[in-house]
Amino acid sequence: MFRATNIHTAQDIDAEDLWSMEPVDPDGFVCPDCGSKVYPTSYRPENLRRAHFAAKPKCPPWCPSNGEADLLKRARAESLSAEDGGFPGYMPAGFRLPVETTPADSAAGASATEGEGKGRRAPAAPPEQGARQRPRVTTSFRDICRAYLNFPNDRHRELHFLDLYGSTYDEVIWRLRTKQDRLIRYPIPHLFHGPIGWRAPEVSDDHALIEMDVKEWHEGKPGRPYQVKVLWGDWTQRQRNALLREVQTASDEAKELKKAGSKDRSLLFFVGQQEKGDDGIFVVTERKLICCLTGFDGRPTAAQAKRKA
Repeated sequence: MFRATNIHTAQDIDAEDLWSMEPVDPDGFVCPDCGSKVYPTSYRPENLRRAHFAAKPKCPPWCPSNGEADLLKRARAESLSAEDGGFPGYMPAGFRLPVETTPADSAAGASATEGEGKGRRAPAAPPEQGARQRPRVTTSFRDICRAYLNFPNDRHRELHFLDLYGSTYDEVIWRLRTKQDRLIRYPIPHLFHGPIGWRAPEVSDDHALIEMDVKEWHEGKPGRPYQVKVLWGDWTQRQRNALLREVQTASDEAKELKKAGSKDRSLLFFVGQQEKGDDGIFVVTERKLICCLTGFDGRPTAAQAKRKA
């Protein structure tokens, strides 16, 4: 489970937010769908795996989290969108930037941003309307990026993201590309994604420079890659460390995926615009609009067939 509700702030958070949270209350989180107790896992600096939440004991049978693995398996093979617009998974229709809020008390995990969750205990039986319906407009950048990866055959669904171009996932989220022997100039900002490189970021007091595994090719030899410059002059040291850890985790996952021959990729998602005079560098100015996730970034056969129809 990669999302939970913080009972101290009543806000939903991503597991990766644990890396920048101090302190972390191991008893301070519940499932955002049913309210069952969940525990933060693999968030300490010495842990090698990606941070996540574990439900012990498991959520009640009616909680959507129990069937998530089967749902995502189906999503790889087919569109899950119903003719009436219904959808069994979570694909938010909109995004707005979270606003820093004052926590309810000074308990652990007090650093928070505005969200949609509510702390509570799990009911013994499902509510009359089933489990809590997650909001159609999210304040989590990872919600958007994860939905894009989880439901590759449903990227035609509605998405409104700040003032970016487009009204569907396909239109808003762009895969970084090259024209073989040269990089591309994108005239307006987009929500971009692409496989992350293996080289450690270059860091200075005012920025981090992250290399992408999307580059020029000249006569079969790699050339210049795209790079993402994250302006972090006003970030705390903990926030900087959290980003560097996330990038390192994604790079390590990329190596493991390649070794295993997997079609999944470790991807960097970001909203940015290229520097004037340098097509190779994208600049990210907003801390809440960059993240790394692992998943399927291609387009399955089912989606290709639907587009041709």
